[in-house]
Amino acid sequence: MFRRTAAIFCVLLFFFALLIYRQFVAVGEKELASYKELMQESLELKSKHALEKEPAKEIRSHVQKDIWTGKDQKKSHIQIISEHSELILSQQGRSLEAYETFHNMKGCAERQTDSSPMYRIESEEGFYRFPSDQLIAKKVKVFTEDHFYLEADQAEIVDANLPLQLEGNVRLRSSSWQGKETYALASKATYCPKERLFILLGSTEQHVLCWQDGATFAAKELHIQQDAKTVEGVGDIRFSFNMEEKNYFESIFSRYL
Repeated sequence: MFRRTAAIFCVLLFFFALLIYRQFVAVGEKELASYKELMQESLELKSKHALEKEPAKEIRSHVQKDIWTGKDQKKSHIQIISEHSELILSQQGRSLEAYETFHNMKGCAERQTDSSPMYRIESEEGFYRFPSDQLIAKKVKVFTEDHFYLEADQAEIVDANLPLQLEGNVRLRSSSWQGKETYALASKATYCPKERLFILLGSTEQHVLCWQDGATFAAKELHIQQDAKTVEGVGDIRFSFNMEEKNYFESIFSRYL
């Protein structure tokens, strides 16, 4: 009696195991085809030519990006935050390239020694490239130490330790430097955070125009040194605006003067 019961139990156990295998373990033709297709897609993605044929695209929200440039102990840090961005990954041979567009971008460049901020930026739109680590900000606002504020059509950052390049309708102002009000217009500008130096450049058509507590300066190039607390013109300098320059300057800064 016991042997018969044991034999029946073994038969039932075998059929139960077979049922489990067919239901949950065995791979059907449809599953096998899907697996092979997935493996093929994975191999193509790993191939060095995959992103050459079709770049990968991703839409991201509430983005934070930390950009480290330089080598070893000389690395600099730029932190970027953005409401949303579009990231494109592509390949050229063995080289991976990335291009990311930021919207309503804010950023901060920090000192490598103590991570204190050197300057902050706000921009309607920004563009980042890898591996060059080039960061371009459009319609940009820059906030530096000593309460200097700049606006420009475009700013380019390659390394937080290197000068910040601004171009197009550059406007500089400070209401508290040396206890004076300072305003300036230029075609281009370079901000050197290590030297704490502003270099303002004019164009062939337009001089750099500067106003400080009622005194006016017009020159092809103007240097503002934060530590030395000096404003120096380079080349031909005029201590007055002509009528066209005066009207242009007042159209920009009339609400502050």
